Amino acid sequence: MRQLKEPVLWTNLLFVVNAALWALVGFPYTSVLVLLTAAASYIYHLLHERNRLAHIVDMAFAYTALVWTSIVVVDFLTGVHLFALAICLFFGLVFKRLAHLKTYESYHTYWHWCVFFGQALLALSTTTFLS
Repeated sequence: MRQLKEPVLWTNLLFVVNAALWALVGFPYTSVLVLLTAAASYIYHLLHERNRLAHIVDMAFAYTALVWTSIVVVDFLTGVHLFALAICLFFGLVFKRLAHLKTYESYHTYWHWCVFFGQALLALSTTTFLS
């Protein structure tokens, strides 16, 4: 099992911050979904990415959270939001690909950071904070 000090594990805790943001901007169900996604990812990485069921659950929650949060914010997004989100997605996908080609732990950690920033942008786009 991984140790909490490993970046690929502790960066999952950033998603708890995302869940708190969703709660603060008034989307409690989305907050719970993001929190469950964080837990699924944490468990998957805790088990050193070796448990097939944990991987399936992690992926299911990740895709569900992506689709759900995108639906929730669609009416709030501006061109600036879309541009910032596209940058997060672009770099995230590059890092995700590099994680499978090079050093998994390092590049997957960068992927987590991109997801964190993307989810924060999504949550904050529902407020006047980023308008």
